[in-house]
Amino acid sequence: MINKTSEENQKRLLKSLLYYVLAVKDEKTVESISDLLEYDQKVIQNLLDGFPANHPAVINFNKIKSVDYRDFEIISNELKSKVKQAKMIRNTFPDFCNEVEVDVYIEKVISSNKFETMREYINYLMKKGDSRGFLVIGFRLFYDEGNVELGLKYMEQSATQGNLLAFYYLGVIYYEGGKGKVKKDYEKAEKYLKQFIEKEKRRR
Repeated sequence: MINKTSEENQKRLLKSLLYYVLAVKDEKTVESISDLLEYDQKVIQNLLDGFPANHPAVINFNKIKSVDYRDFEIISNELKSKVKQAKMIRNTFPDFCNEVEVDVYIEKVISSNKFETMREYINYLMKKGDSRGFLVIGFRLFYDEGNVELGLKYMEQSATQGNLLAFYYLGVIYYEGGKGKVKKDYEKAEKYLKQFIEKEKRRR
């Protein structure tokens, strides 16, 4: 049986290290994360001390820094094998366009699946009806390809399935007007942001 708490902490640690590598390393590879996983908790904390408090590497590490050092070692060891498998499939990171795709990549590594590309994994999620696939495709359609109607449709489909990030991004889009792409709708913005806040509180 999967320990959900351990899995969530693996995601937080992996996300912290990934953002660290993206910020400071010339060679942005999965192998760089493998190297960092050889360090103990205090060393990683020291590496992040120079980062601003709102940096995603710091935010995610702070969620697990209070973990007992023995539990941290277990989390790190469990993550090592998954990162090793990800490195064997593809050592370089995908070309991340937004933090949604970072989250999907994290899920991809933690699930230890065999997909070689992000596109294959996203298509797999879509076929399964997984909310994460709808969110990533919707985000790309809306922001990168300018297909507002279809992009919103996919993101709203993700939200109907209870996806936390879909609530957040839709709330922001309707509050700000999606960078001029949609009409501001404060009622919808409030609805989605309330759902985001309520679900985030339940996760803690």
